[in-house]
Amino acid sequence: MSVRQERPVYQRIADALRKRILSGELNPGARLPSESGLMTEFEVSRGTARQAFAVLKYEGLVESVTGSGVYVRPRFPNRGQITAVSSHGNVPLPHTIMEPEFSWTKLVIPPATWSKDQPATITMTEVDEVQNSLHMLYSLDQRVGGDTLRDSMLAQFRQISWWLNHASYQSDVGQALQSLASYAAVNAAWFFLDSGISGSDVRYLLTEALTAAELADDKPQTVYVLEMMSIHSRWLDRPKEAIHLAQRAQQLAKGLGSPRMQALVALREAQGWALLGDAPAVVNTHTQAMKHLEHGPSDADPQWLNFLDEADAAGEVGRCYQVAQQPEQAEQHFRDAAAISRGPHRQRNSTEWNFELARALGQNKKIDEACTIARNTLPALAEMSSTRIRTMFHNVLRTLQPHADEPCVRDLTEQARALFPSSPSFP
Repeated sequence: MSVRQERPVYQRIADALRKRILSGELNPGARLPSESGLMTEFEVSRGTARQAFAVLKYEGLVESVTGSGVYVRPRFPNRGQITAVSSHGNVPLPHTIMEPEFSWTKLVIPPATWSKDQPATITMTEVDEVQNSLHMLYSLDQRVGGDTLRDSMLAQFRQISWWLNHASYQSDVGQALQSLASYAAVNAAWFFLDSGISGSDVRYLLTEALTAAELADDKPQTVYVLEMMSIHSRWLDRPKEAIHLAQRAQQLAKGLGSPRMQALVALREAQGWALLGDAPAVVNTHTQAMKHLEHGPSDADPQWLNFLDEADAAGEVGRCYQVAQQPEQAEQHFRDAAAISRGPHRQRNSTEWNFELARALGQNKKIDEACTIARNTLPALAEMSSTRIRTMFHNVLRTLQPHADEPCVRDLTEQARALFPSSPSFP
Protein backbone atom coordinates (compact mmCIF):
# COMPACT_ATOMS: atom_id res chain seq x y z
CA MET A 1 0.00 0.00 0.00
CA SER A 2 1.62 3.24 -1.10
CA VAL A 3 1.35 6.50 0.80
CA ARG A 4 -0.45 9.20 -1.15
CA GLN A 5 1.95 11.51 -2.94
CA GLU A 6 -0.26 14.58 -2.45
CA ARG A 7 -0.02 15.99 1.04
CA PRO A 8 -3.29 16.49 2.95
CA VAL A 9 -4.77 19.99 2.88
CA TYR A 10 -3.96 20.69 6.53
CA GLN A 11 -0.31 19.81 5.89
CA ARG A 12 -0.16 22.18 2.91
CA ILE A 13 -1.64 24.99 5.02
CA ALA A 14 0.93 24.25 7.73
CA ASP A 15 3.66 24.38 5.06
CA ALA A 16 2.48 27.83 3.98
CA LEU A 17 2.36 29.16 7.53
CA ARG A 18 5.73 27.61 8.38
CA LYS A 19 7.26 29.35 5.38
CA ARG A 20 5.95 32.70 6.62
CA ILE A 21 7.46 32.07 10.05
CA LEU A 22 10.89 30.86 8.92
CA SER A 23 11.20 33.60 6.28
CA GLY A 24 10.57 36.30 8.88
CA GLU A 25 7.26 37.41 7.42
CA LEU A 26 5.78 36.41 10.77
CA ASN A 27 8.24 37.38 13.50
CA PRO A 28 8.39 35.94 17.03
CA GLY A 29 5.39 37.17 18.97
CA ALA A 30 3.33 37.80 15.83
CA ARG A 31 -0.27 36.67 15.89
CA LEU A 32 -1.24 34.13 13.23
CA PRO A 33 -4.53 34.32 11.37
CA SER A 34 -7.48 33.02 13.36
CA GLU A 35 -9.22 29.75 12.51
CA SER A 36 -11.85 31.79 10.71
CA GLY A 37 -9.11 33.62 8.84
CA LEU A 38 -7.57 30.36 7.65
CA MET A 39 -11.00 29.06 6.66
CA THR A 40 -11.49 32.12 4.44
CA GLU A 41 -7.95 32.29 3.05
CA PHE A 42 -7.65 28.59 2.16
CA GLU A 43 -11.37 27.78 1.73
CA VAL A 44 -11.31 24.93 4.25
CA SER A 45 -13.36 23.76 7.23
CA ARG A 46 -12.66 24.75 10.82
CA GLY A 47 -11.43 21.24 11.57
CA THR A 48 -8.82 21.48 8.81
CA ALA A 49 -7.66 24.86 10.12
CA ARG A 50 -7.25 23.39 13.60
CA GLN A 51 -5.23 20.47 12.22
CA ALA A 52 -2.86 22.93 10.50
CA PHE A 53 -2.33 24.81 13.76
CA ALA A 54 -1.77 21.49 15.55
CA VAL A 55 1.09 20.60 13.21
CA LEU A 56 2.89 23.88 13.94
CA LYS A 57 2.34 23.47 17.68
CA TYR A 58 3.89 19.98 17.55
CA GLU A 59 6.91 21.45 15.77
CA GLY A 60 7.32 24.07 18.49
CA LEU A 61 6.86 26.98 16.11
CA VAL A 62 3.67 28.44 17.61
CA GLU A 63 1.75 28.48 20.87
CA SER A 64 -1.85 29.17 21.83
CA VAL A 65 -2.82 31.92 24.25
CA THR A 66 -6.22 31.24 25.77
CA GLY A 67 -8.77 33.81 24.68
CA SER A 68 -6.31 35.59 22.41
CA GLY A 69 -5.09 33.41 19.55
CA VAL A 70 -2.08 31.57 18.17
CA TYR A 71 1.33 33.28 18.22
CA VAL A 72 4.81 32.61 16.85
CA ARG A 73 6.99 31.35 19.68
CA PRO A 74 10.11 33.34 20.64
CA ARG A 75 13.32 32.21 19.00
CA PHE A 76 16.49 31.90 21.00
CA PRO A 77 19.29 34.18 19.74
CA ASN A 78 21.83 32.60 17.42
CA ARG A 79 24.90 32.51 19.67
CA GLY A 80 28.15 30.66 19.63
CA GLN A 81 27.21 29.05 22.94
CA ILE A 82 23.83 28.52 24.51
CA THR A 83 23.81 28.05 28.26
CA ALA A 84 20.43 28.37 29.89
CA VAL A 85 20.22 26.84 33.34
CA SER A 86 17.54 26.47 35.96
CA SER A 87 17.20 29.19 38.53
CA HIS A 88 17.45 26.43 41.12
CA GLY A 89 20.77 24.97 40.08
CA ASN A 90 22.64 23.36 37.24
CA VAL A 91 19.80 21.61 35.45
CA PRO A 92 20.52 22.46 31.79
CA LEU A 93 17.68 24.10 29.89
CA PRO A 94 18.59 24.03 26.17
CA HIS A 95 16.30 26.00 23.87
CA THR A 96 14.88 25.13 20.48
CA ILE A 97 16.66 26.78 17.57
CA MET A 98 14.07 27.86 15.01
CA GLU A 99 16.39 29.39 12.41
CA PRO A 100 16.28 27.38 9.16
CA GLU A 101 20.06 27.58 8.87
CA PHE A 102 20.52 25.87 12.26
CA SER A 103 23.61 23.71 12.64
CA TRP A 104 24.27 21.53 15.67
CA THR A 105 27.95 22.35 15.38
CA LYS A 106 27.08 25.92 16.46
CA LEU A 107 25.43 24.63 19.61
CA VAL A 108 27.33 23.87 22.80
CA ILE A 109 25.18 21.83 25.16
CA PRO A 110 25.86 22.68 28.82
CA PRO A 111 27.63 19.99 30.86
CA ALA A 112 25.30 17.11 31.66
CA THR A 113 25.26 17.61 35.42
CA TRP A 114 22.71 17.45 38.18
CA SER A 115 22.86 18.32 41.84
CA LYS A 116 21.67 17.05 45.20
CA ASP A 117 21.85 20.67 46.38
CA GLN A 118 18.28 21.44 45.37
CA PRO A 119 15.33 23.07 47.13
CA ALA A 120 13.81 21.00 49.91
CA THR A 121 10.34 21.59 48.47
CA ILE A 122 9.49 21.12 44.79
CA THR A 123 6.62 23.11 43.31
CA MET A 124 5.04 23.43 39.88
CA THR A 125 7.64 26.11 39.10
CA GLU A 126 10.41 23.49 39.06
CA VAL A 127 8.12 21.06 37.23
CA ASP A 128 7.45 23.61 34.48
CA GLU A 129 11.15 24.45 34.10
CA VAL A 130 12.20 20.83 33.75
CA GLN A 131 9.31 20.05 31.41
CA ASN A 132 10.40 22.89 29.12
CA SER A 133 13.95 21.58 29.24
CA LEU A 134 12.88 18.05 28.32
CA HIS A 135 10.74 19.25 25.44
CA MET A 136 13.55 21.37 24.07
CA LEU A 137 15.99 18.47 24.20
CA TYR A 138 13.41 16.37 22.35
CA SER A 139 13.03 19.10 19.72
CA LEU A 140 16.79 19.37 19.23
CA ASP A 141 17.06 15.60 18.87
CA GLN A 142 14.70 15.69 15.89
CA ARG A 143 17.12 18.05 14.17
CA VAL A 144 20.53 16.71 15.09
CA GLY A 145 20.45 13.30 16.77
CA GLY A 146 21.12 11.93 20.22
CA ASP A 147 24.91 11.62 20.52
CA THR A 148 25.50 15.11 21.93
CA LEU A 149 22.20 15.25 23.85
CA ARG A 150 22.23 11.83 25.54
CA ASP A 151 24.07 12.79 28.72
CA SER A 152 21.97 15.93 29.22
CA MET A 153 18.74 13.92 29.04
CA LEU A 154 20.17 11.32 31.41
CA ALA A 155 21.06 14.09 33.88
CA GLN A 156 17.49 15.35 33.71
CA PHE A 157 16.20 11.89 34.62
CA ARG A 158 18.61 11.61 37.54
CA GLN A 159 17.63 15.04 38.82
CA ILE A 160 13.91 14.25 38.71
CA SER A 161 14.51 10.87 40.39
CA TRP A 162 16.40 12.61 43.20
CA TRP A 163 13.53 15.04 43.73
CA LEU A 164 11.00 12.21 43.80
CA ASN A 165 12.90 10.37 46.51
CA HIS A 166 14.40 13.14 48.62
CA ALA A 167 12.35 16.34 48.25
CA SER A 168 8.98 17.38 49.61
CA TYR A 169 6.05 18.08 47.28
CA GLN A 170 2.28 18.03 47.03
CA SER A 171 0.54 15.02 45.50
CA ASP A 172 -0.19 16.78 42.19
CA VAL A 173 3.47 17.77 41.90
CA GLY A 174 4.52 14.19 42.65
CA GLN A 175 2.29 12.85 39.90
CA ALA A 176 3.69 15.39 37.43
CA LEU A 177 7.25 14.47 38.44
CA GLN A 178 6.54 10.78 37.85
CA SER A 179 5.33 11.57 34.32
CA LEU A 180 8.43 13.69 33.68
CA ALA A 181 10.71 10.98 35.08
CA SER A 182 9.16 8.53 32.63
CA TYR A 183 9.49 11.00 29.75
CA ALA A 184 13.14 11.71 30.56
CA ALA A 185 13.99 8.03 30.95
CA VAL A 186 12.33 6.89 27.71
CA ASN A 187 13.98 9.69 25.74
CA ALA A 188 17.35 8.99 27.31
CA ALA A 189 16.87 5.37 26.20
CA TRP A 190 16.13 6.57 22.66
CA PHE A 191 19.21 8.82 22.69
CA PHE A 192 21.29 5.79 23.68
CA LEU A 193 19.84 3.83 20.76
CA ASP A 194 20.49 6.75 18.40
CA SER A 195 24.07 6.73 19.70
CA GLY A 196 24.46 3.08 18.71
CA ILE A 197 24.10 1.71 22.28
CA SER A 198 21.43 -0.95 22.74
CA GLY A 199 22.44 -2.98 25.80
CA SER A 200 21.46 -3.16 29.46
CA ASP A 201 21.55 0.62 30.00
CA VAL A 202 18.65 1.00 27.59
CA ARG A 203 16.63 -1.79 29.18
CA TYR A 204 17.17 -0.25 32.63
CA LEU A 205 15.98 3.16 31.46
CA LEU A 206 12.92 1.70 29.77
CA THR A 207 12.02 -0.28 32.90
CA GLU A 208 12.35 2.90 34.97
CA ALA A 209 10.22 4.77 32.43
CA LEU A 210 7.46 2.16 32.54
CA THR A 211 7.39 2.12 36.34
CA ALA A 212 7.16 5.92 36.54
CA ALA A 213 4.43 6.13 33.88
CA GLU A 214 2.32 3.56 35.71
CA LEU A 215 2.83 5.29 39.07
CA ALA A 216 1.66 8.53 37.44
CA ASP A 217 -1.34 6.71 35.90
CA ASP A 218 -0.29 8.40 32.64
CA LYS A 219 -1.71 6.20 29.88
CA PRO A 220 -0.34 8.15 26.86
CA GLN A 221 3.11 8.07 28.44
CA THR A 222 2.77 4.34 29.10
CA VAL A 223 1.98 3.84 25.41
CA TYR A 224 5.13 5.81 24.55
CA VAL A 225 7.28 3.58 26.75
CA LEU A 226 5.78 0.35 25.39
CA GLU A 227 6.30 1.63 21.84
CA MET A 228 9.98 2.30 22.61
CA MET A 229 10.34 -1.07 24.31
CA SER A 230 9.02 -2.68 21.13
CA ILE A 231 11.73 -0.88 19.14
CA HIS A 232 14.40 -2.05 21.58
CA SER A 233 13.16 -5.63 21.41
CA ARG A 234 13.55 -5.58 17.64
CA TRP A 235 17.10 -4.28 18.03
CA LEU A 236 17.77 -7.26 20.33
CA ASP A 237 16.28 -9.64 17.72
CA ARG A 238 13.24 -10.49 19.85
CA PRO A 239 10.44 -10.18 17.28
CA LYS A 240 7.67 -11.87 19.26
CA GLU A 241 8.40 -9.72 22.30
CA ALA A 242 8.32 -6.65 20.04
CA ILE A 243 4.91 -7.70 18.69
CA HIS A 244 3.43 -8.33 22.15
CA LEU A 245 4.66 -4.96 23.44
CA ALA A 246 3.19 -3.17 20.42
CA GLN A 247 -0.12 -4.99 20.83
CA ARG A 248 -0.27 -4.03 24.50
CA ALA A 249 0.39 -0.43 23.50
CA GLN A 250 -2.47 -0.59 21.01
CA GLN A 251 -4.84 -1.82 23.70
CA LEU A 252 -3.94 1.16 25.88
CA ALA A 253 -4.12 3.61 22.98
CA LYS A 254 -7.73 2.73 22.20
CA GLY A 255 -10.07 5.29 23.67
CA LEU A 256 -7.37 7.94 24.18
CA GLY A 257 -8.63 9.92 21.17
CA SER A 258 -5.38 9.91 19.21
CA PRO A 259 -5.51 8.07 15.86
CA ARG A 260 -1.86 8.96 15.22
CA MET A 261 -0.85 7.17 18.42
CA GLN A 262 -2.73 4.09 17.24
CA ALA A 263 -1.03 4.38 13.85
CA LEU A 264 2.44 4.47 15.40
CA VAL A 265 2.03 1.41 17.59
CA ALA A 266 0.44 -0.50 14.70
CA LEU A 267 3.55 0.27 12.65
CA ARG A 268 5.72 -1.10 15.48
CA GLU A 269 3.70 -4.31 15.41
CA ALA A 270 4.14 -4.52 11.63
CA GLN A 271 7.91 -4.28 12.02
CA GLY A 272 7.86 -7.16 14.46
CA TRP A 273 5.92 -9.28 11.98
CA ALA A 274 8.43 -8.32 9.30
CA LEU A 275 11.25 -9.65 11.46
CA LEU A 276 9.34 -12.94 11.69
CA GLY A 277 8.82 -12.98 7.92
CA ASP A 278 5.00 -12.96 8.17
CA ALA A 279 4.09 -10.93 5.06
CA PRO A 280 0.26 -11.09 5.44
CA ALA A 281 0.50 -9.80 9.02
CA VAL A 282 2.78 -6.97 7.87
CA VAL A 283 0.29 -5.87 5.21
CA ASN A 284 -2.65 -6.12 7.60
CA THR A 285 -1.08 -4.08 10.41
CA HIS A 286 0.49 -1.41 8.22
CA THR A 287 -2.83 -0.97 6.38
CA GLN A 288 -4.51 -0.40 9.76
CA ALA A 289 -1.82 2.13 10.63
CA MET A 290 -2.37 4.14 7.46
CA LYS A 291 -6.13 4.22 8.05
CA HIS A 292 -5.53 5.66 11.52
CA LEU A 293 -3.07 8.20 10.13
CA GLU A 294 -5.59 9.53 7.61
CA HIS A 295 -7.48 11.16 10.50
CA GLY A 296 -4.61 13.64 10.97
CA PRO A 297 -3.60 15.36 14.22
CA SER A 298 -5.87 15.46 17.24
CA ASP A 299 -6.00 17.62 20.34
CA ALA A 300 -5.39 14.39 22.26
CA ASP A 301 -2.01 13.79 20.57
CA PRO A 302 0.82 13.92 23.14
CA GLN A 303 3.88 16.06 22.47
CA TRP A 304 6.11 13.06 21.80
CA LEU A 305 4.07 12.22 18.68
CA ASN A 306 5.10 15.40 16.88
CA PHE A 307 7.51 13.56 14.55
CA LEU A 308 4.92 11.24 13.01
CA ASP A 309 3.37 12.21 9.70
CA GLU A 310 2.91 10.55 6.31
CA ALA A 311 6.63 10.77 5.56
CA ASP A 312 7.66 8.82 8.63
CA ALA A 313 4.79 6.39 8.24
CA ALA A 314 5.96 5.66 4.69
CA GLY A 315 9.53 5.22 5.91
CA GLU A 316 8.53 2.87 8.71
CA VAL A 317 6.53 0.75 6.24
CA GLY A 318 9.55 0.75 3.94
CA ARG A 319 11.59 -0.56 6.83
CA CYS A 320 9.18 -3.49 7.16
CA TYR A 321 9.86 -4.52 3.57
CA GLN A 322 13.57 -3.90 4.02
CA VAL A 323 13.67 -6.29 6.97
CA ALA A 324 11.60 -8.78 4.97
CA GLN A 325 14.25 -8.55 2.21
CA GLN A 326 11.87 -7.13 -0.37
CA PRO A 327 13.95 -4.17 -1.66
CA GLU A 328 11.60 -3.26 -4.52
CA GLN A 329 8.69 -2.62 -2.14
CA ALA A 330 11.05 -0.95 0.31
CA GLU A 331 12.25 1.41 -2.43
CA GLN A 332 8.68 2.46 -3.23
CA HIS A 333 7.92 3.46 0.36
CA PHE A 334 11.30 5.09 0.98
CA ARG A 335 10.69 7.19 -2.15
CA ASP A 336 7.43 8.37 -0.63
CA ALA A 337 9.14 9.17 2.67
CA ALA A 338 12.02 11.07 1.07
CA ALA A 339 9.70 13.03 -1.22
CA ILE A 340 7.37 14.14 1.59
CA SER A 341 9.92 14.75 4.36
CA ARG A 342 11.03 18.38 4.14
CA GLY A 343 12.00 21.33 6.30
CA PRO A 344 14.78 22.17 8.77
CA HIS A 345 12.71 20.83 11.68
CA ARG A 346 12.84 17.38 10.02
CA GLN A 347 16.52 17.32 9.10
CA ARG A 348 17.44 14.05 10.78
CA ASN A 349 14.45 12.03 9.59
CA SER A 350 14.78 13.41 6.06
CA THR A 351 18.43 12.32 6.05
CA GLU A 352 17.43 8.90 7.38
CA TRP A 353 14.89 8.22 4.65
CA ASN A 354 17.22 9.41 1.89
CA PHE A 355 19.94 7.00 3.01
CA GLU A 356 17.43 4.17 3.30
CA LEU A 357 16.24 4.96 -0.22
CA ALA A 358 19.83 4.97 -1.49
CA ARG A 359 20.43 1.58 0.08
CA ALA A 360 17.27 0.11 -1.47
CA LEU A 361 18.24 1.53 -4.86
CA GLY A 362 21.66 -0.09 -4.53
CA GLN A 363 20.03 -3.43 -3.74
CA ASN A 364 17.88 -2.98 -6.84
CA LYS A 365 20.99 -2.32 -9.00
CA LYS A 366 20.08 1.35 -9.62
CA ILE A 367 23.62 2.39 -8.86
CA ASP A 368 23.76 5.88 -10.39
CA GLU A 369 20.58 7.03 -8.64
CA ALA A 370 21.70 5.51 -5.35
CA CYS A 371 25.00 7.39 -5.54
CA THR A 372 23.31 10.68 -6.47
CA ILE A 373 20.90 10.55 -3.52
CA ALA A 374 23.58 9.51 -1.03
CA ARG A 375 26.00 12.17 -2.31
CA ASN A 376 23.37 14.91 -2.05
CA THR A 377 22.51 13.81 1.50
CA LEU A 378 26.07 13.62 2.83
CA PRO A 379 26.36 17.34 3.77
CA ALA A 380 23.35 16.96 6.07
CA LEU A 381 25.02 13.98 7.75
CA ALA A 382 28.05 16.15 8.51
CA GLU A 383 25.73 18.49 10.46
CA MET A 384 24.43 15.71 12.73
CA SER A 385 25.47 13.82 15.79
CA SER A 386 23.76 10.47 15.30
CA THR A 387 25.72 7.24 15.20
CA ARG A 388 22.57 5.48 13.99
CA ILE A 389 22.29 7.69 10.89
CA ARG A 390 26.02 7.39 10.17
CA THR A 391 25.61 3.61 10.30
CA MET A 392 22.87 3.91 7.68
CA PHE A 393 25.30 5.66 5.36
CA HIS A 394 27.90 2.95 6.00
CA ASN A 395 25.23 0.42 5.00
CA VAL A 396 24.77 2.31 1.72
CA LEU A 397 28.50 2.04 1.02
CA ARG A 398 28.52 -1.66 1.87
CA THR A 399 25.60 -2.25 -0.48
CA LEU A 400 27.46 -0.42 -3.25
CA GLN A 401 30.80 -2.13 -2.59
CA PRO A 402 30.31 -4.82 -5.31
CA HIS A 403 30.18 -1.89 -7.75
CA ALA A 404 33.25 -0.14 -6.35
CA ASP A 405 34.74 0.29 -9.83
CA GLU A 406 31.81 2.41 -10.98
CA PRO A 407 32.82 6.10 -11.20
CA CYS A 408 29.85 7.29 -9.13
CA VAL A 409 30.71 4.85 -6.31
CA ARG A 410 34.33 5.98 -6.30
CA ASP A 411 33.24 9.62 -6.19
CA LEU A 412 30.82 8.95 -3.32
CA THR A 413 33.51 7.15 -1.33
CA GLU A 414 35.98 9.96 -1.86
CA GLN A 415 33.44 12.57 -0.79
CA ALA A 416 32.77 10.56 2.38
CA ARG A 417 36.49 10.35 3.16
CA ALA A 418 36.84 14.09 2.68
CA LEU A 419 33.93 14.86 5.01
CA PHE A 420 34.88 12.26 7.63
CA PRO A 421 38.68 11.90 7.43
CA SER A 422 38.93 10.21 10.84
CA SER A 423 36.41 7.47 10.10
CA PRO A 424 38.03 4.05 9.63
CA SER A 425 34.87 2.42 8.27
CA PHE A 426 34.84 3.71 4.69
CA PRO A 427 36.11 1.31 2.02
